[in-house]
Amino acid sequence: MNWGHGITIAIISFITFILSILYFNMPKSADLVVDNYYEEGINFEHQIQSIKNSKEIKNKIKINVTDDILSIIFPKEVIMDSIIEGSIHLYRPENGNLDKHFPFVKTTNNRINIPLKTVKKGNYSLLMSWKTRLKDFYVDEGIVNL
Repeated sequence: MNWGHGITIAIISFITFILSILYFNMPKSADLVVDNYYEEGINFEHQIQSIKNSKEIKNKIKINVTDDILSIIFPKEVIMDSIIEGSIHLYRPENGNLDKHFPFVKTTNNRINIPLKTVKKGNYSLLMSWKTRLKDFYVDEGIVNL
């Protein structure tokens, strides 16, 4: 084998290596966390204040998961009658099509039960936000396995 063959084999091997790297990295999903990221960025200061308000709640929110119900149990200091509106968001990081939104339903026993019939099993981030007449609240409960 001479120099010309060796250089040709090296160049072809390098090109094959580069093309294989491109091939294996292309199919990754590049879904955005939110579709309207610009508006979310503008409202970020408001969300920071909502998180600070949530940290003032002394007792933790409890999460219970059974086969078909997600129970969110709020401490007594969260007065459900004062809530004007709110939402519960189950965020699936790897597939935005599996995200689920639920309205914040006021109850007398500080417990919200969410039926899981339409939720595909897996790991979700549990995000909750609600408004009262005085303050807004935002809680990220982290990953919940449903």
